[in-house]
Amino acid sequence: MTRHASQDSLVEARSLIIESGESQTRLAEMSGVSRVQISRIANGRVSSVSEKTLRLLRQAVGAERKRRHENGGSKESGSTDRYRDLIEQKLSRKSFAGLGFPELAPQPLEDIFVMPEAIRQIHDEPADADCDDEVAMAARVARDLYADSPRENERLSAEEAIHAFPRLIILGCPGSGKTTFMQYATVMTSRGDFFQSDCLPVFIRLPEFAAAMVVDPKVDFFGWIKARVESLGASEFGKTLQVWLEDQSKRLLFLLDGLDEVPDDTSRIRLVETTRNFIAKFAANRFCLTSRPIGFDPEPWRALGFEVVRLLEYGDSQIRKTISKWSPLIQTGDDFQVAQNLEKAIWENSRVRQIASNPLILTILIFLCRSRNYVLPRRRVDLYEKVAEVFLETWEASKRPSGEFSETLGIDLDARDLEWLVADLALQMQRNGVVTAKRWWIEQCWHEALSTNLGFDDQIAKDATARLLRFVSGRTGIFEERSLDLYAFSHRTLQEFFAAVGLMNEADNETHTDLETLVRPYLFHPEWDETIRLVTARITPPRAERLVRLMLDDLDPSGRFLYRGPLLAMRCLLDGSTIANRQVVDQLFHSMDRLGASPWLGITMRCLDRLRQFEGSRYALHASQAIGRIVDLAKQELEPDDVEELESAGFDFPEIDVEKLSAEFNKPAAVVKAPLADGSAEPVYIPNFKLMKDDFPVWQKDATRRLRDANTPNEVKHCLIVRMAMQSNVHANCFPVLARVVQDEPDEELKALTISVIGRFANADEGAVALLKGLLSESQSDTIRAEAAWALGSVADSDAKIYKMLRDLLLDANESSEVRRNAAHALTEAVVNDAELVDMILVLAYQDSQKGVRMALLHALRKCVQRYRHVREAFMDWAAGEGTEARVTCQILARLLAEGEIEWDQSLSLRIEEVLRRIGIEDGLGKPCPHVLSALIALVETRESRGGVTLQEALADAFESIKDRLEHCFVFGSTARNQQSADSDIDVMMIGDVTMDVVAPLLKKAERILGRQINPAIYSLARFRKRLQDGNHFIATVMQEPKLPVRWAGNSMTEKELDDELRAMASERLVG
Repeated sequence: MTRHASQDSLVEARSLIIESGESQTRLAEMSGVSRVQISRIANGRVSSVSEKTLRLLRQAVGAERKRRHENGGSKESGSTDRYRDLIEQKLSRKSFAGLGFPELAPQPLEDIFVMPEAIRQIHDEPADADCDDEVAMAARVARDLYADSPRENERLSAEEAIHAFPRLIILGCPGSGKTTFMQYATVMTSRGDFFQSDCLPVFIRLPEFAAAMVVDPKVDFFGWIKARVESLGASEFGKTLQVWLEDQSKRLLFLLDGLDEVPDDTSRIRLVETTRNFIAKFAANRFCLTSRPIGFDPEPWRALGFEVVRLLEYGDSQIRKTISKWSPLIQTGDDFQVAQNLEKAIWENSRVRQIASNPLILTILIFLCRSRNYVLPRRRVDLYEKVAEVFLETWEASKRPSGEFSETLGIDLDARDLEWLVADLALQMQRNGVVTAKRWWIEQCWHEALSTNLGFDDQIAKDATARLLRFVSGRTGIFEERSLDLYAFSHRTLQEFFAAVGLMNEADNETHTDLETLVRPYLFHPEWDETIRLVTARITPPRAERLVRLMLDDLDPSGRFLYRGPLLAMRCLLDGSTIANRQVVDQLFHSMDRLGASPWLGITMRCLDRLRQFEGSRYALHASQAIGRIVDLAKQELEPDDVEELESAGFDFPEIDVEKLSAEFNKPAAVVKAPLADGSAEPVYIPNFKLMKDDFPVWQKDATRRLRDANTPNEVKHCLIVRMAMQSNVHANCFPVLARVVQDEPDEELKALTISVIGRFANADEGAVALLKGLLSESQSDTIRAEAAWALGSVADSDAKIYKMLRDLLLDANESSEVRRNAAHALTEAVVNDAELVDMILVLAYQDSQKGVRMALLHALRKCVQRYRHVREAFMDWAAGEGTEARVTCQILARLLAEGEIEWDQSLSLRIEEVLRRIGIEDGLGKPCPHVLSALIALVETRESRGGVTLQEALADAFESIKDRLEHCFVFGSTARNQQSADSDIDVMMIGDVTMDVVAPLLKKAERILGRQINPAIYSLARFRKRLQDGNHFIATVMQEPKLPVRWAGNSMTEKELDDELRAMASERLVG
């Protein structure tokens, strides 16, 4: 080929790449040309292009031209079709390169996907007790107005959940299939198989938007979505969105994935606030979000009408179904034999079967099972190590036989080097609280690692990092390019696993400190849970024992109250960590003995649930005995109803017989009675989702008939009322029926429910507003009037007449307490802009004679705490007081701090937590309830993400008044050696001009926070020098052992610097 021809082919190839409008990864899939080769052509790093490569690119781009031409028509339909095509291209096939199996071609989602089941949870914690009467209405701020037919804590499929609830949060543990389900739901909705044709899906990865917010904090979410989708190839998508938003007969389904993948506290708060505002702006559409349960606070989302479900682990039938789908894809012989061998390998060992219930792990097991002669690892951490081995083997196989490595400018890394490099990057990302990283940042990290840790020439390392990143991401599958110059690990669990490897590498490096010291700052951080468990499972029993001791030695008073140390330690044991020291194991299982006397049943149930998971393990006897001790004490200390609740908590609700239910769905009925698997006759009514999807008019006709029939059970009517309020065009389809229910239904509870669901679309429906206004008439009962007042809150900030009407109801002292309370709650969003009403409400909150109204008024002022200084000061006064006002204001302040609605204040957080922990102990504060427990957990996790309570900080705060009189202050003994037990004292050395009578009163504050006795060793400077010079055994031992310096502002002394100063001090004496 001549030079001129070579240049022509190169120009044509680059033009084809640009014309395609596809990402390099997608174009590689379409054409069969490697992603690395496409990148080199696009960036001008090749001098010629082969005829074969050019032909493949021509074919791929030509096919795309033809497809676009065939999808012509009206402008809107054409752009919508292009968008649906984009969904097919991007999401309809699942790649497994990110799991270490790049040789397996991407598979159609419908061929491999198995629908997970979910459990609907009214509260994230079991109810400890009913809320006190005076705060019951206040707690309703977080009440769910979208409740549908599935019972509390009842199972339903993920597909049923997304149909049942137009606002849905899906929680799932790592690898539970959250993202895969969201992609499947996007594809099925786009095809018209999930919903009727009037629903268009929009799938968004929230971490990508969070990265955009870092660059531009003022970026508009809606504008970013349009630009993002159009950049992927769906031209004029913005116009499509606008058409769908303006058409009242259509709805968008926003699938927002990865709410938990923005662990940085500031970014997360900003993302959550932006997301909520986005939802409020496009409220008529459907929304589905995903998150891990760790660190997730459901209450603020429930206040927006979201239902929360948690994905369940796969059962036997789902595992077998997954195996049957995968067997033909990995076969080398008889299909049946492959499936049979897979089932045998999984079921012959109980521990393998246990971890196989996780969809991600099950998929990896299937791959490894076939390739490793059906010998499977039994622990999660071992499985991830096998996956890492596959990645590294792929890397070794991808290197050129010549070893020249021209792609990476001579940087030749073996598998061990690559693991170090990847682990270091994962650890830095974990520490920085990110799951996506810019290309330049990764290159900077690798440049430093290559030159500093692996000894490559600095300039060579700098020049090679960009190519190395492209080569690693293109050949190994460890990384994915999520968008332009934005990279992430192919699965978040891989980042957490390699971060665990990185922590262990640091601990093994002689220039760093021990593993316990490295882990301590992240031990209870909500975003480090998985990494900590993986570290504990990988290390030797003595090292694991020291980490478990750290967990049990929780220095945070609220952490101890919530038993987070034992809960984490038990999860580590369940993951396969080995503790050889029986005393430590006994300490763990006895650490929960006093739970039986606690009125906080939610905390107790958490621990009991974890203990029950040990059945069949080596710790089964310890766990069983611990359960017995807790329940026996509860029988002595608690009310019989509470004991019954604890004892029954271990029993699952009966499962629905899925096969029989499918047959019921074939009936032309709006609601079906779900058959239970145990054969019990308890009625469980479920909407006929299949009929709603296939023939909605038939469903609506039968639903209307049942609502008008006096013989229809109230449970069925409840189900139908809520379902009707969720329809995409509720005014045209269902509002007349709902209005008729309000007029004719004799049951006041059902009538109130109907009013509440009408309230959720009242801001877009004049007829609904008129109906609700009419229900405020004095001819109606107080219950109905109160419900109407509550429902009108959705239009209070946009309708001046409604606002005045609610204001008058609130300020009318002769009005019923129930109506006034609801009017107060209804004004929560609107009152913040009315300074005059804020002052009036503040006065009433102090003086009103009705206690329930006063509590509702506190909630009405919730959003005013940040804006109005005098409101904040009033809340601080109430929080420092006693009784219900202290409880409610502390609960509100806890939420505001956790959600970032007021500026973070560590001391305020600790004061609030102290009040909340006294609930159930002091009579004036009432009994514990799920709302308070949820607020406490949210506040503690937020504080932990900001650094938590550390030993040195607690001591520094206690000794603040005498810091100028201290030359040195440090912790020594078992605590400094990380060998402490729960009964150990904290030994503190204090060198300076202080005496015991000065120190003793200061110790009490630190002891109250740390929950441990502090044993001070006090020396004057001269006396310490003399003892050190004389070789005093005690001082010599202290000098030789680890120390933890107590630091104040401006003093960041390390242990080595402390040692140097102490030895220099002795030397001065000797010289003198």
